[in-house]
Amino acid sequence: MIVAVVVLVLAMAGFGTAVTVARLIGDAGNEAGSSGAMTTAWTLPYPGERNARDEDSQRLFASWVTADLLVRVEADGVLAYRLSDGSQAWGVPLPEGMSTCSASPEADGSFGAISYGTDTLCDRVAGVDLGTGKLSFQQQLPIAKRDVPGTMRRGLLVAVGGGTVVVNAATDLLAFRAQDGTKLWERRTHQYCQVASLAVSATAVVAGVGCSPYRVVSLQLASGRPMWQKDLQGREMVRHVVSATPAVVLVSSISDQLVRAYSDKGAVTAEIPAKDGQVSLSTLPTGNAIRHGIERYAMFADASTVYAATDESRAGGGEGQVAAFDVATGKRRWLSSGHRGAISLIRADEQGLLGLERGGFDGPSWLVRLDAATGQRTVVRDASLGFVDFPLFGDFEERDGTLLVMPQTNDGKAPAVRALR
Repeated sequence: MIVAVVVLVLAMAGFGTAVTVARLIGDAGNEAGSSGAMTTAWTLPYPGERNARDEDSQRLFASWVTADLLVRVEADGVLAYRLSDGSQAWGVPLPEGMSTCSASPEADGSFGAISYGTDTLCDRVAGVDLGTGKLSFQQQLPIAKRDVPGTMRRGLLVAVGGGTVVVNAATDLLAFRAQDGTKLWERRTHQYCQVASLAVSATAVVAGVGCSPYRVVSLQLASGRPMWQKDLQGREMVRHVVSATPAVVLVSSISDQLVRAYSDKGAVTAEIPAKDGQVSLSTLPTGNAIRHGIERYAMFADASTVYAATDESRAGGGEGQVAAFDVATGKRRWLSSGHRGAISLIRADEQGLLGLERGGFDGPSWLVRLDAATGQRTVVRDASLGFVDFPLFGDFEERDGTLLVMPQTNDGKAPAVRALR
C-alpha cells in the first residue's frame, strides 16, 4: 500500500512561496536499485494556482544538483531541497523589490550564479554558495536603463567556471571570483556590439558577439586576455556557444545551420552541417529562456566529441535520436540505435550520454545510456513516467539513482518537481 505523507517546510521571510509542501510517496528512504521500475518518491507542488498571464512568477530559471541537494533558482530567490525526501534545506530570498532575471545553466563545484533586478532593469549579479546556502557576493553592474516605452527587461548572460562568475554588461564581459566577488577583470568585446551568447570552462571564456559580421571571441578565464577572435562569414550568426573548451558554436545563416569547432589557436577544426542526407540535427532550444539568459540546446561537447540530438520529425520511428561527431574532423562517429521513443538528454560524461526516453502517449519511459564509443542504447531503469507527465520545456537531472523532472513553468498539471527512484 502506498502511503502519502505531507511535510510542511517553512520558507525564509521575504519569499513569495510562504510555505512549501513536499509530498512523500511510499518509502522515500529506499536506496535506488539497478533493476525494476522507478516510482515517484516525492513531489513538490507549486505554491499557488497557475497564472497564465504571469509565467515568470513561477518560472524555473535553473536547477543545480549537488551530492544531496536539488537547488532551484526561482523568481524570488534560490531554494535547496534534500534529494532524500524533498524537504527544504535552505533558502536565499532576494532583496525586496527585486526578482530573478537569469541564472547560470550549470553550477561549478560549490557555486552557481544569478542575475537579478527591478521590474524594469537587470543590473545585478550574485554568486550562490551551494554549501552554505548564502549569497557569496552581490555586485551592481554599470548598465543604463533604457527609457523606451514597452521595452522588456532582459536577463544577463551569466556563467560559472573555474571558480569564476562571468557576466555580460552590454558590450563588456566582467569576471568575479565566485567565493567573494573580487573583480578579476573587465574586457570590452566590441566598441558597439553586445555579447549575444556565452560559455565558460575551467580555463576559457568563449562569446558570440552580435555584430555585422558576427564574431567569436575566446578569452583566458584567469586574466580576460584575448586568445583569439574570428569573424563569421557573410550573414552567419552565433546562435549558441555549445562549449568553451573545446570552442564549439552553433552557427546559423539565411540558408542553413552548422556546428563549428575551433582549435585553441582559433583555427576551424570541424564544420558539421545541421542537415545532410541522413541526419537532421535539432537546432531549437530545449527551454524557453527568451529574455532569461543563456538558452539550452540538445548539444554537448567534450575534448573529443560533439553530441547532438536529432530532429524528432526526421528520426524515423525512434531510431537515430542522437549523433556523435569527431570534434577534430567533423566526421560522424555514430548514430544511436535501439530507441523506443524520443530522448531528452540529461548529461554527457566519460561513459557517454544519459537521457530520458519517452514512449507513446500512453507508453512508459526509460532512463537510458548511450555508449560513448558506439551509441548503443542500454536501459538503466524503467522510469514509469507517462507521456503526459513530460513537460514541453523542462529540466531533467539525475544523481545517484534519483531522477528529477521539473517543468520550466507551471502548466497547471505537473508538480514543480517530481523525484523518481
